[in-house]
Amino acid sequence: MEHCPRAHVINYTNPMTLCVAALYDAAPGIKAHSCCHEVFAIQERVARQLAEERGLALVPARAQIELDIAGVNHFNLASSVRYRGEELLPWLRAGAEALRASNGGTFPDHSAQARSRRDSESWFECDGLVSLGFLVRFGVLGAAGDRHLAEFVPWFLGDEALINSYGVPLTPYAWRIATRDAPRPSVASLASKTLERSGEEGVAQIEALLGFADLRTNVNLPNQGQWADAPAGHIVETYALFQEGRVTPLAAGRLPPAAAALESRVIEVQGLVQEASRRRDPELALQALLLDPLVSLPLGKAEAMLAEMLEHARPWMPDWPAQGPLSALV
Repeated sequence: MEHCPRAHVINYTNPMTLCVAALYDAAPGIKAHSCCHEVFAIQERVARQLAEERGLALVPARAQIELDIAGVNHFNLASSVRYRGEELLPWLRAGAEALRASNGGTFPDHSAQARSRRDSESWFECDGLVSLGFLVRFGVLGAAGDRHLAEFVPWFLGDEALINSYGVPLTPYAWRIATRDAPRPSVASLASKTLERSGEEGVAQIEALLGFADLRTNVNLPNQGQWADAPAGHIVETYALFQEGRVTPLAAGRLPPAAAALESRVIEVQGLVQEASRRRDPELALQALLLDPLVSLPLGKAEAMLAEMLEHARPWMPDWPAQGPLSALV
């Protein structure tokens, strides 16, 4: 902000919502947004299904599959899916219901796919069954990968057999550690590689901001009214229009009440984490932990876990209080 206040900051770092929130906390006048490709994969899945069932040539997913999304990053929900003006959500829901009806009222068991993905360490592959589950039960299509959608609700991850039946293997902590510690490629080895398109849209966004062509895409921005169900200022993921020198959020549709309630709880947790970070307040952090839908620990264990986490992170959080109600539990 001191040296380049007109610059646009494009963030790709997770946790995406809180990373962008931290940027605006530190510099309220910043021009920052973050990008996530999870929505792209949903568009591509719908395009493939449409092409297969209607005998079409491959549908250009990003150009012709239009979603109306609202939510927070990795927990986006689509209240509309359109192809050339045709609303596809009823068709997608009918297909999901038919799939369940042909299997006795549940989705087919994809545990074999989960085992195969675990054995090959293909942690990020999925079949879209969790996404369709939201459509069947809440009337909105989950607009992110299954493994992310499952992270925000309490009924999947407490039962490994259940989440495996949706084709999703649990990502082991040991794999994360091994990935973190793996040697990074050298600059020389990267320089010899042929450049290929990544599927991300950072370059297209820069071109739009420079005035070459407008771009409509999904991004994470502070809520300025683009999503009526979320508080003002909270980082939300909807569509936005990129034009020369500016990013304008576009209004999203309202979610059904139950779907909006699911999002609301996540938003409250994220808001508490942000406020705890701003105030350096362990008690607010505990409130966020206890409110999180995945936390079912007894109170004492939840307090002890948070105290251990804060103590472990202390080298990176030197200005947090060293003493307090939680520190005695470590």
